[in-house]
Amino acid sequence: MPRLQSSEGKRRDKSLGKTGVNVTGFFTFRNLAVLFVLFAAAVALWLQPSSTSNLSTRSETISSTQTTSTGKAYRGPRVLFGDVEVFVEVADTPWERSRGLSDRDMLPDGRGMLFVFENPGKYAFWMYRMRFPLDIIWVSEDGRVVHIVENAPPCPANGPCPSYQPSEDALYVVEVNAGFAEKHGIRLGSKVHIDLAK
Repeated sequence: MPRLQSSEGKRRDKSLGKTGVNVTGFFTFRNLAVLFVLFAAAVALWLQPSSTSNLSTRSETISSTQTTSTGKAYRGPRVLFGDVEVFVEVADTPWERSRGLSDRDMLPDGRGMLFVFENPGKYAFWMYRMRFPLDIIWVSEDGRVVHIVENAPPCPANGPCPSYQPSEDALYVVEVNAGFAEKHGIRLGSKVHIDLAK
């Protein structure tokens, strides 16, 4: 049966929406909190780093393992400088590349970060928000070292932050602990194998 209006005119019940449905019960604190949590979870999933599976075709798959400090075998992307193996985190999105190793306290031995670009170019790097020095190694599309900056220091808190740029195009950039290039004899023209298999 249709709802009858009062004899005092067309007063409207404020708890009813335009459609005549009670809407105040929906906008409770609990329901709003649930909606906020769902929204935050969706944003977190959207911001999660992308995989590098689309880049695995750039190199042959080689089975590789390394034991972590917990004794578990680590398999993942790696860079080979001759017979020297560096297990790397891959930064292949603009967000990951801009973040890099910033705000970390250290980089374990035998580890590094590999920056992968869509096209070869003269990509500049800086040490903004870094807490330890690095060697930065630019690698061409054909796997040749084209530029090295050794022992790049973190930027000073209240001073200019220099950027480092190669003179030749590179498709990859590898960041490792300072002293790595000298210790392992890495020079311009050294051959590099990049294995993005997981």
